[in-house]
Amino acid sequence: MLLDTLLWLIVQALATHCSKITDSELLQQSGQAILQILRACHESASNLDDRSLAPKLYVAGFRALNSILAALRAQHGMSTAELVDLLRHFFTYGNELDASTSGAQTELAATALATTFGSRSVQDIGPAGKGAYRPPHARRRSSSSTGWNDDVSTASQSGSESDTGSDSDSSRSSRASSQTRASAVRLAALTCLQQLAKADCRALHPFWIVLLPVYNPLQTKYHAATLMDAIVRDPLPKVRALAAAVLSSMLEGPAQKAYIIIAEAKSAARPPVRGFTTLSSTLGHLVIALHDGLLHAISNESQVPALMNMLKALGTLMLSAAYTRLPSDMLIRCIEALSRRLQSAPQKLTAASADVQAVQSAACACLAAAFGTKAAHPSVSSWLGAQSTGTSTAGQGSLLTTLLDYSLTEGAGSVVLRTEALSALCGLAKNYTAALTLHWAAISHAVARNLQTKKPQNIEKSGSEPMAPRTASSPPETAPNAEAKCAQQAVRLLSEYLSSCHRQSSANKSTSASMDVVSSAGGSEDTRRSSERPTPKQKQVSSQAEPGLSSQSVLSASGAAESRVDEQQCTVMWAEACDEHFPQAVAHSSPSVRSAAQASLADLPCIILQSLTLAQQARVWQWVWHACQHDEAAAVRAAAAKCLGYVAGSVPVQDCQSDVCRSIGVLCIAIGDSTLSVRVSSASAAANVADALQQQQQQLDPQMTAPLLELAKAAMTACQDSDKVQVNGIRAIGNLLAIQQIPSAVFTASHAINSCTHWWGEAWLDQGISCLHTSLASSTEKVQWNACYATGNLLNNDAAAALAAKRRQLQSLLSVLLALVRDSPNYKIRSHAAAALVSLGQRYLYEGLWEVALGIFCEAAADLEGNGSPLDRDTTESGKNYQFKEMLQQQLKAGMQALMTSATPADKSTAMYSTSSQVLQNLLLTSSTLQ
Repeated sequence: MLLDTLLWLIVQALATHCSKITDSELLQQSGQAILQILRACHESASNLDDRSLAPKLYVAGFRALNSILAALRAQHGMSTAELVDLLRHFFTYGNELDASTSGAQTELAATALATTFGSRSVQDIGPAGKGAYRPPHARRRSSSSTGWNDDVSTASQSGSESDTGSDSDSSRSSRASSQTRASAVRLAALTCLQQLAKADCRALHPFWIVLLPVYNPLQTKYHAATLMDAIVRDPLPKVRALAAAVLSSMLEGPAQKAYIIIAEAKSAARPPVRGFTTLSSTLGHLVIALHDGLLHAISNESQVPALMNMLKALGTLMLSAAYTRLPSDMLIRCIEALSRRLQSAPQKLTAASADVQAVQSAACACLAAAFGTKAAHPSVSSWLGAQSTGTSTAGQGSLLTTLLDYSLTEGAGSVVLRTEALSALCGLAKNYTAALTLHWAAISHAVARNLQTKKPQNIEKSGSEPMAPRTASSPPETAPNAEAKCAQQAVRLLSEYLSSCHRQSSANKSTSASMDVVSSAGGSEDTRRSSERPTPKQKQVSSQAEPGLSSQSVLSASGAAESRVDEQQCTVMWAEACDEHFPQAVAHSSPSVRSAAQASLADLPCIILQSLTLAQQARVWQWVWHACQHDEAAAVRAAAAKCLGYVAGSVPVQDCQSDVCRSIGVLCIAIGDSTLSVRVSSASAAANVADALQQQQQQLDPQMTAPLLELAKAAMTACQDSDKVQVNGIRAIGNLLAIQQIPSAVFTASHAINSCTHWWGEAWLDQGISCLHTSLASSTEKVQWNACYATGNLLNNDAAAALAAKRRQLQSLLSVLLALVRDSPNYKIRSHAAAALVSLGQRYLYEGLWEVALGIFCEAAADLEGNGSPLDRDTTESGKNYQFKEMLQQQLKAGMQALMTSATPADKSTAMYSTSSQVLQNLLLTSSTLQ
């Protein structure tokens, strides 16, 4: 008795002072000592003279370990295997389990722990299962008990000696007190496990099969105690809530998501074990068991705190699980259970309305995870299709209506519910557009309701001259709040719905075109085979919407059974959005909402933009220009610059020349912004606009010369910035160098150099080549291969290459490219450098470097077919570099063929030509043999 009390006092003192100790080594020693004490007490619990001290001892010890884990994190110094082996016995401490611990999962857990412990035997670390040796003093204990149930039974048999009153009253009082002490132990053990998961989540991965169920957790036969037992069976709501919170901590995080995503099990039935079970199969059945247990607990839980944590755990699991590798009905079961929970929440919960809304918000968050998967799930599509046709089971038909109603909820505390409902609708709009096709009016109303703001930002029409670059003294951005998040989700819903409808209309148009081709083919076999191949995307012809046609009439004309949209309907919906929703979104008081609005405008298709009225088109341009120039938030300016690159880069220059010129001016100013993110987005947008102009150079007007020179000057400024900006700056310069001349200005072939001089100017070309040299010498790989691409555009432009050769600037560029082909350890850089050299079509431009270039190509190709050159031998077979090996081989062969094709009779008489010819023949023969 005295020894037991002394032991408890020692642990209590350690628990009290662990939070005050700052020496990490002393904390580690204390943790190891406490762990060994707890393990010894647990293994010999029946030998304690005063076993009523056991709960106090365990609680004090677990609290001490919790403090040590919180202070030292992953450097706690304790054995994770020993700690897990101890904690897993306390999930059901004080509760009688109607199950045997000699089942298959107990053996699996003991085997895993034995592997981790090394040479220690399974009997030493696992529970006393079938065939395990148990010392004589422990043979009276139950295999599932930790020593407390024996106290309860003994007390109930012997009665109370200290209290007065009847035996039944004292027995009930003793049992209630025992249950209270036992629940404190369970709470302390779960808190310790939660802290361990937060301290070192990766260290728990090998013990998931011990802590979590691998078999159906609702079956008690052959079932060892796991964390799911505390969630499903514990009588106290506080313990169930904490157990669910522990499960969430174990599942959340990128490391856990990468671990769960490999789980695969197409059926809940376990296949017969032959040799071994793969990790993916074990994790697959674990994920199935977690779904079974959580869905059962959620369907039967009536206490708000526990239910909230269970829904959070399910949502975390759904965000990580790959449902294409799980049973096909798993996601449907989750959606149906959540739908029933939403409908029964007010009736089953005896709580205030705020608590009911909290449960509904958590359930909607789980639905958002179910609908917002990476790709549409076939079973969910079928389920939603049955819902739309009226063949659904009870509860299915009202789910969409329920979500739309939640998005319009009024009253205090309804913001979170509206946000989660809008998020679930976003997932539906992204992956299951057909389910929302006939609900544009309701979606529009929900977006308008959640975009209401009391402090709109004034958007005044700016002048024709762009403002000066923003300095670092700009006012700070407003922190997002709950209302802003709700409005942001509303804008996301609008964007996802409109974008998905346009993709659906494009797909329907392509399908109709393919069917027309098949029907007009006369039924020949060759024509039918050719119709099965993917056809190239045809240019869409814009069609002006009929005046006075509303979206209601357009959608109702299609019929409920069709659930399809066409291009005209998309134009009507975008027009309504530009008139009603985007004016509120771009003027919202929250920067996050304004950023989302700019991102939505970036998804505006060119064909839809041109179908809008001139006034609506002007407003769209004005919104983007104003945000890029005048907005106080850097995130909004960056989003607007990115949007401007998409919009200005997609419209035809002939139809929108003034708008494109104005956009170029705005981007040139934004490249000088004081915020790096704005400069990165602006440089990327400038590169996209330059690429679009290069592709439409036949439609350029002489009046575009000044804006292009301004864009080139801004691109050269970007090349002097950080690497992230320099990448896009050099890409913009390369796209501009690919523009040869203005087609409306008539020049003869003999005056090609003069026309090039008129287009760029020699000074600008000198500065552009200087930027190419700087970027080719950069230490950043991405900058280098973009510089190689830009140099290839210069060499592909005969007029620009001739002018560079005339000014004695071409040879230095060729020498740098050849050095990269020969010496760079990065295959992608070497590929782009070789492709740039192949772009030079004229033999005389090589001058004295032709034979050197042929020799470098020949040597590099021969080394690549062997073991690689000494410079890249260490990285030849590694990761991302290896995937570009085949591309480099093709470029080297193409370069050798191009150089040998352009060879003069004098070149063909050299030894290098003969050697290269033989190497090329061997390479071509090897390629044909491999094919």
